[in-house]
Amino acid sequence: MYLSSARYSASDKYPKDDLKYFMKVKSIVEKLEINFIDIHKKVFENKKNRLELFPFEIPGHYNVKGYREVATAIYKHISIAE
Repeated sequence: MYLSSARYSASDKYPKDDLKYFMKVKSIVEKLEINFIDIHKKVFENKKNRLELFPFEIPGHYNVKGYREVATAIYKHISIAE
């Protein structure tokens, strides 16, 4: 799982460095045949306001709602994988 708040900013632009790190981590994890959970796809992709999952709508740590949605996505992913 790769959790990054760098891609969620007011301008909604994905920093090139963060994308590079994401792709590198994903590649390594897949080569090692480790189950990869893309939290962006499972939680953030279809949100109109992604920043609502961060305190004061500033990217960084998640707020209560953000952690709840991330935890729910992980739980669902794990439950399906069993």
